[in-house]
Amino acid sequence: MQLKFIFSALLIALATQAQAVSLKLNYQGADMPLVSGPQDPGRPFYPAFFGDIVLSEAAYGGSFAGQTVQFYGINGPGDPNNQTAGIVSWNFSFPLYAVAGSAISFTFGPTYQLLSWDLDALDGPPDYAMSPLYDSVYGGLGGTYRVAASDWSVSQVPLPGAAGLLGVALLGLGALRRRR
Repeated sequence: MQLKFIFSALLIALATQAQAVSLKLNYQGADMPLVSGPQDPGRPFYPAFFGDIVLSEAAYGGSFAGQTVQFYGINGPGDPNNQTAGIVSWNFSFPLYAVAGSAISFTFGPTYQLLSWDLDALDGPPDYAMSPLYDSVYGGLGGTYRVAASDWSVSQVPLPGAAGLLGVALLGLGALRRRR
């Protein structure tokens, strides 16, 4: 009887996780030219921000729909001050673990559309910033490199392994039922 309870609890937990959404955010910006102040040596522009970020509601611990989600990274993945639960992968040219900290927030609408974003990485100099208005780099000599922001594309992606785990739990529950 106790085994049946355990399988039932596992089944409920896995079903909840299987319903959680994982989002892939993709961004392709443009190169950022110097717009004010002195140019960093050999830097008439900084390269565009680009890449993919995958976020998971299950790992974050709550829904992204209609919410602002926030993350913080500093000094590498082992730092105890990091708040990166929910980030499944970061294949993005913007630094997640800046020397003085990266503060990252995304605001999603009720159907997971990206409404707003704010990314700041105090890495240096240079320092990096992204918002719905601009992509910016603040150079080492005080110059500002900036370009109009691009749009993110957002797509739902399957959570790796969730369907398989749910299937295993269902098979286990079925085997337990047949055994009785």
